Amino acid sequence: MPSRMNETPSFLIITGMHRSGTSLTASLLQRAGLELGANLNQGASDNPHGYFEDMDVVKFHQEMLQARGQTIFGAHSFDATPTDRELAQAHTLAASFYQVGVRGWKDPRACFFLAVWAQVLPTASYLFVYRSPLEVLLSLMRRKNWNMAGLLEGLEAWTWHNERILDFYGRHPDRCFLCSIDTVTAQPEVFLNALTRKLELPLAFDSAAFAETYHKNELRHIALDARVLDALAVIHPEALRIYAELERRADIPNVEASTRIAAALESRATELERPRRRAALLELCAELEPDTTEAFYTLPAPSVLQESNKYVTSLRETLDATRERLQESIEYTQSLENALVQALLQASTSKTYATSLADTLEQTRAQRADAEQYARSLESTLEQTREYLKISETYARSLEQEIEKIRAPKSKAK
Repeated sequence: MPSRMNETPSFLIITGMHRSGTSLTASLLQRAGLELGANLNQGASDNPHGYFEDMDVVKFHQEMLQARGQTIFGAHSFDATPTDRELAQAHTLAASFYQVGVRGWKDPRACFFLAVWAQVLPTASYLFVYRSPLEVLLSLMRRKNWNMAGLLEGLEAWTWHNERILDFYGRHPDRCFLCSIDTVTAQPEVFLNALTRKLELPLAFDSAAFAETYHKNELRHIALDARVLDALAVIHPEALRIYAELERRADIPNVEASTRIAAALESRATELERPRRRAALLELCAELEPDTTEAFYTLPAPSVLQESNKYVTSLRETLDATRERLQESIEYTQSLENALVQALLQASTSKTYATSLADTLEQTRAQRADAEQYARSLESTLEQTREYLKISETYARSLEQEIEKIRAPKSKAK
């Protein structure tokens, strides 16, 4: 692999589905020497040590999602192509990072806009962190995210995020590092050494810093035994297939897990209809974490109303942004139509002028031909006149001689 150390200073983009351990990974890399800057999102009850997300990057991605009428739970397939204004914003952000010495940022929403950053930061590297779909779902339930009240929406959001990761990783394998959060926490030094070696990053592992940063009780794990995998294979086979592919293609692969998941997919029963899949998923979550499941569906009424109001507000903001973008599109379309009319008018005028020039040229050529013919006739007349002049001169001399002869006898007679 060709070295990039002499190119633009290294830059690392960290992303993965929400609740996959990207914050923990970003904090570890910051302690290892990755400069994430000071404009970071502060911690909350579900992330007490901080999100380690650049606020401007998060705002940029949120606005791009809202402008397209999308959320992280509904963004299955949409056109993420940036507008000229959005592309200019991304370039401005990138320039600001280098100016202040920032060498990386983290945001789960970047999964939807990887192609944008590949264009804006062509030499950047990418760290993709993934976690099992059930662990992510249960973490979202602990967070009481009301947008996935049916639970299947959580698994589908996990699938859509990681589908994009696998697609980008497949097209840019030399610039990407794919890793499970389980590997990051279980083998932090192995992870960091493999990451820095592949992506040529100037980072160094610090065991003391890792011990201070990672708190095992803050990242819950569930045992993905055969029974759980068989259930998930029936409830959401596509999520399980993506999970197997992640484990297989990871830069530090988990072959054993990938094999077990593949076996569950091969032996799965007939796929259930969607309502029965929801019921089966609820039953599975209640079995794995009964307290979490109970708390998720027994939110106090004020909290439910507050969450609903937040959701309605976000929908209104999305609608307003969509309307604004539609108005911009209408105005831009009108400007294009006006420009087209002007161009057609100019083309028509230019065509008429060109036709008149061609006619004038043709007339000039005809007049030139007439003039040349007239000049030739004048030359012929001039030549004839010269001949007549010579004859006249000869005749005049002969007359003079005759006159002389007549005068001579008269002179002698005198």
